[in-house]
Parts: sequence; structure tokens; C-alpha cells
Amino acid sequence: MKMKLAAMAAVLAIMTACSSPVPTMNTDAASASPTESAAEAVASAEATPEAETIKRPQEITQLSSGDTGENVTLLQERLKELGYYLPDEATGEYDFNTEGAIYTFQRQAGLDIDGIAGTATQELLYSEDAEEAVPFSDYAPTVNMEYAELVGDDGLRSYPEGYPEADTYKIIVDIANQVTMVYKKDDNGEYTVPVRYMLCSTGLEDRTPVGTFSMDSYRVRFSVFVRDGRCGQYWTQIRGAIYFHTTLYSEEDASTYLEETTAELGSKASHGCVRLCVPDARFMWYNIAPGTECVIREGSTSDVETAYIRSQLKLADAPEEHMDLKAGEIPNTDNWKIEDVAHDVPFVFLREVGPHFSVNRMLTAECYKQRMEKGLSFLEFNYMIMQSYDFYMLYQKYGCNMQFGDQLRQADVARNLVATLPDLFGQNFSGLFSIKIPPKLGGIFRGSTCLPLHGLQLHLISKGTLTGEQAFPLEIAVHHDDGGGIIVQVSDN
Repeated sequence: MKMKLAAMAAVLAIMTACSSPVPTMNTDAASASPTESAAEAVASAEATPEAETIKRPQEITQLSSGDTGENVTLLQERLKELGYYLPDEATGEYDFNTEGAIYTFQRQAGLDIDGIAGTATQELLYSEDAEEAVPFSDYAPTVNMEYAELVGDDGLRSYPEGYPEADTYKIIVDIANQVTMVYKKDDNGEYTVPVRYMLCSTGLEDRTPVGTFSMDSYRVRFSVFVRDGRCGQYWTQIRGAIYFHTTLYSEEDASTYLEETTAELGSKASHGCVRLCVPDARFMWYNIAPGTECVIREGSTSDVETAYIRSQLKLADAPEEHMDLKAGEIPNTDNWKIEDVAHDVPFVFLREVGPHFSVNRMLTAECYKQRMEKGLSFLEFNYMIMQSYDFYMLYQKYGCNMQFGDQLRQADVARNLVATLPDLFGQNFSGLFSIKIPPKLGGIFRGSTCLPLHGLQLHLISKGTLTGEQAFPLEIAVHHDDGGGIIVQVSDN
């Protein structure tokens, strides 16, 4: 009976095949036997996998810190699948890592950011629209860098030609977690989109001021701290004497990097400035325009979102042997390029520095009074501003703390410098002074100053050769003459 049924099925198959129209386009398919076509269909069906089903709870309930259970496990597994949850396995407990992962997911998805897995958060999380996590290294490229890049010198000495608009970014410095974060605007104009996460060192005790500041304009590429002679790269002024800058060096040479200051990143260590590793300080130097909002807050270690960022900011350790780092020979693996930075805000010297100088005060200077009778050009009128700023640069970069010039001009320039630069840079210039001297340098000069000269380092900078290499130290001897005046004996040694 089975054989007859099989035979009848074969006959029907042959009759069906014979009665079917012959395709005119696909000759290969037409020549294939019915058995071969059926086998191919089965193979094709087996090769096409079914869409994976997203595991989700039967009923969504709000989850938050301290909750436990199967729903928390499913939440962690889904976060892990998308790259937000860091531990290897789900624990079933809504802990620090779970809350941090939810914060990250909410920020990336544009949801309300509260670290709580509510209905809206879970509905998106368990849907096909949920996006994979942006790799943390996109926001913190330093976590993948070698130590040489973290402390090296790219060899460039040119200053930024301009910056993005001042409202492009917002900076947040969190003292409790020792993290500096840069955000840009979302579609609603709020600064919620991460741009850069940076490990930092703020001031010991309460030396770093807390508040909301408008970034100031002064920058120095590689400079010395007059306080202790150590050096730093990429100084970007926050306000007054408070800067973002790199970890420290014993000289203006990357090979003299001080390992202990890099190891201190993540803890309070500075005199008030915010220290960063070189790539992060370089980012600030080129990308942050004067006028950018900078919030320095006390912060709290109970701030899970910031603490979660801090937990991932792990930098390379220093090698056992001190490296000989050559300027310009350091790898650059950062995720931005100088040529891609917008120049919406060009650096204009008079716009940035000029507002801090009083024209009324400048017109009282003797050098202007005499020139007004003969005629004074606009360039000559701005000489005091440029000379004062130039002296400040020499002070910052080379520790120069005395100027020599002719009796008429130099005293007026220095008087305006001391009166103006504390307002401009927040520095205490009570130790700076000027001595009026004859045109020819040498011998014993008589002059006056309101401050003692003992213990100060003196440099002579020749006109037209304003570089550190051409500044040579002088020995000075100070004593009082019979009339109570001050005699300064100068000799080059």
C-alpha cells in the first residue's frame, strides 16, 4: 500500500512539473530538478536566522538604587548587551555600576537624566531603537594613550589663530571627583552632549576658587612658575592666576617631566590651578575661547554620574626608566586636529587686553605729555599697552622681574604695568619695579624704588632680541648712599 501511494505521488509530481509553464528568464532554475529546488529552499530557510528576541520583563516597574530581583538582572543584561554596563556579569542588584550605566544611557538617548530606570527609560532600552553605547574612549581618548603622549611635547609653538564661538562649549570642573568635563549643546540648547572627559588635579585644600567664571584670554605655551621654578605646558587662563595647564617639568623640556605630578592626577595637588595631562591641556588651549562658561564646583562623591566617569578615567603608568622625550617626536593619537578647529573668534590683542587699560591714566604719563605737543600716532599711543604685556610675558615665561629703559619712558610704562596687570591677570605684582638708568649700561647707577631689591633674580633683555636664550643674568649689589637714596651696582657675570 505504501509503495502504491509513493508511486502515485511521484506521478503527480511529474505531471505537475510538466504542466507548469517554463520560465523564460532564469534558465538555470528551469533546468533544476524538483528535488534540487526543494533542497535549496530548505537550505535557504535554515541559513536565514530569525530575529533575536529582546529579553524584557513581563511587567515594567520603576527600578532605582538598592532594588534587587529578576527585573534588575534583565536590565543589567540589556545594558551589558548595548555596552553600557561594565561588569562581566549581571548581579541582580541595582548598584553603582547599574546606576552609572543608566545615567550614561539616558544622556546619550536624550532622556531625562536621573539614574532611575523608569518607564520611558526601560521602554526605549528594551526596544530596537536603543543605540549601542558610544565608546568611553571617544570622550576620554587619553585612556588609550601611552605615557609618552600624556607628558610629551608636540614641538609646536604657534598660538591659536582663533577659537570656536564662546558659547560652543561649557566646562565643568568637579573638585570632589577630580574630573573636568566639557559639554556642547543638544537640540534644545542645553549643554548635555559630552565632548571631553579629563582627569585633573585641583588646588590643595580650598585653593581652587569655586563658582561660575567666564574664561579669560591669556595663554602661554610653555612657561615657568616663578614660585618654585617648575614648568608647565599649555596654560589657558580661567581667571587671574588660575589656569588649566599640564602636569609639571623641572625645566622647559619634556624630558624633565616630573612623574609624581602625573601620578597626582585624580587628587588635589596644585597651588590652585587645574592640572591636566598634556593632550587634555592641549585640547583646552586650542578649543576653548575666551568667554566660555567654566563652572568650578565642590561636587560630591555621591554624585554617581560623575563618579562613574571618574571610575573609567585610568591613565597609563610611568615606565620604570625615565624617558628621553624629544619635542616633535611624540605620537598623536587624539581624536581632533588643529586644522579642524573653528576660527569663529580670532585672537585680537587690543580687544582682549586693551579694555583693562585706562586712557585717562595713560595720558598722565610724561612720555605722552611731551609727544602730544609734537603729535602722537595711534601706534605710539598703544606702546604702553604692548610694552606692559611684553614685560608680563617675559615675567611669566622667563622669570624676568626687572626692566631697564631710558629715564623718560621706562618709569611710566612700569607704573602703568604694576597698576594694570593685577586687574588683568590677577597676579600680585607688588614685587615688580623699574629703575631709571642712563642710556649706557655699566658702572654704578643711582635710582629709586619703593621696594628692596635683595634676593631678586635680574635679567637684561636686549632690544630686538626678546627671546629667553638671549636673556642673560646680571649680578646686582644694593646699598644706600649718604643721602638715603638707593645705589644699584650692575655687572654681567
